[in-house]
Amino acid sequence: WILHDWGEKECLKLLRNCYEAISECGKVIVVESVLPELPTPNIVTATTLTFDVGILHLLPGGKERTFKEFETLFVQAGFAAFKPICRVYNYWVIELLKNKEGMKPVKKKIEQDSNKFNYKIKCVSR
Repeated sequence: WILHDWGEKECLKLLRNCYEAISECGKVIVVESVLPELPTPNIVTATTLTFDVGILHLLPGGKERTFKEFETLFVQAGFAAFKPICRVYNYWVIELLKNKEGMKPVKKKIEQDSNKFNYKIKCVSR
């Protein structure tokens, strides 16, 4: 619930840092309100639009986004894919995947480096 506080430039910086920090088979979990492409008369849309107006007033550059706007941010940050996992009211849980292999079942192989405290995680497709 952080991306809606920032404009495009700041979101890209944050997402690119996350992208660089995760392993090749890693993922980032995002929980955000998502605006519908076409507003519908229901409590979820009303709540999300109310938050959007509040954010526009309080946080310069901040805004609620549609899935298309989020997709643009995620792709520009380098992520290969994103998957909306579930929704609770107007909040979505979204997985950002570093590579498309993350969409398939992946076995993580942990190898110990020469330094006994340094481990590497490698992705191995099943």
